[in-house]
Amino acid sequence: MSVTADQFVDQCLSECRDLLDRGIQSGNQETEDRLNHRPIGGEWSPAQVYVHMTLANTPYESIVKTGVKTLPAAPGSTELKHTWFGQKLITLAGPGSGAPAPKAFVPPDGALSLSVVDDWANQFQRIIDLFESCKGKDLNLKFTKNPLIKLFSMNMADCIGLVTKHTQNHVEQIETRIASSC
Repeated sequence: MSVTADQFVDQCLSECRDLLDRGIQSGNQETEDRLNHRPIGGEWSPAQVYVHMTLANTPYESIVKTGVKTLPAAPGSTELKHTWFGQKLITLAGPGSGAPAPKAFVPPDGALSLSVVDDWANQFQRIIDLFESCKGKDLNLKFTKNPLIKLFSMNMADCIGLVTKHTQNHVEQIETRIASSC
């Protein structure tokens, strides 16, 4: 079943708004000590996951902001198409993949302040607002290089899908780690 560009944007917006609410709720109900608690396996603390999401979203916020201004209009009924590379990234960044983070997106060790939740939430709200502006744009047009692997071009559908699934992956991690007793 094919999906139109506007249907895709609407679905991602719905998911992102839910993820924003869940991420804020999870982080705002915890103490600084609890947000900085690392699981027994040595994985990132919830605070580090918030920082990772902020680091990873930074280049995409800029890319989407540019794309919203430069991409031509297209009928919202246009069938959505991801690039091959974009679809691979979406899968790797999404829930359950376990792909390692690129070095540029690895959060620092050590205690982090509670402000990491608000920093992430403010940035993610700006990204959601940009996604809203993508309605009626040609999401299939390749318009940018991947910020880490410059060899591959991406379209706006790739960027929106990647940020959405990456955020889902990490909000679920935060929820699990906060609920954990270890």
